[in-house]
Amino acid sequence: MNLIFLNLYKFPFPDLFERIYYSHVEGIRKPEAEAFTNILTKSNLIPDETLFVDDSWDNIKKAKELGIHTYHIQPGYVWSDILSVL
Repeated sequence: MNLIFLNLYKFPFPDLFERIYYSHVEGIRKPEAEAFTNILTKSNLIPDETLFVDDSWDNIKKAKELGIHTYHIQPGYVWSDILSVL
């Protein structure tokens, strides 16, 4: 599975994914659809094979609308919880 991780958080499992994207590096603004579609297109990603991780409900909502799997980071989350959606 591909991961779109558009946050400043450090992801502790980078070897599980082909590529991790950070919004501050990509220079894109969420929750605009183009923030997601540009990465999907540029990297030939299929939304249904891609996981988006974020702490903003607006960003999660937009990713879901585009058919991308999501994990909404909330207070008290544990990184290993992300593995349950893979």
